[in-house]
Amino acid sequence: MLHAFDWRRAFVVLSEPDGRLNGLCAVGLTREEQQRLQFQTNEGIVGRVFTNGIQVLVPDVRVEPLFLNRTGGSDQTPGVPVAMLVTPIRADRSTIGVLAVDCLNPEEKRGFANDLQLLKMVATLMGQAVLYTARCRWPTTTCTARCGVCKKGLSGQASSCHRWWARPPPCRRCLPRCTR
Repeated sequence: MLHAFDWRRAFVVLSEPDGRLNGLCAVGLTREEQQRLQFQTNEGIVGRVFTNGIQVLVPDVRVEPLFLNRTGGSDQTPGVPVAMLVTPIRADRSTIGVLAVDCLNPEEKRGFANDLQLLKMVATLMGQAVLYTARCRWPTTTCTARCGVCKKGLSGQASSCHRWWARPPPCRRCLPRCTR
């Protein structure tokens, strides 16, 4: 897709329980650049998109104060505007990560409506895939929390999964076994 849409680089970050956003995968970045894909929620463009859950287009990152340039993307082509398209990755009505793409935007005249629509569709599919994969690994009886509906303690195995978004919501998962 990078070549078909004339995108330069792309990356995905997913949320961790401690609030950080860590790089999951990337295209067009070196290994060192990928290791720098770490953000706090609400930090820079990526963190804000994660926090607000709203897609963002930055026509020229060189003049955007929220652009952190963690990977050095704006330094690769001096004098040419670099656009950044960022969209939240959502699953089960929660934002679990961010998909970001950058591309050259000579003279800042390129239209990005189709690119943003495609990114939104890809992010939706990513969110479903991540959630599906995580839940397929989830044991059938895992709720160790207190159910918010019945206020009873629910027993079961604790999961080794540390990603909060991969855990099924206790009430929805346990409601058939609860009594009010």
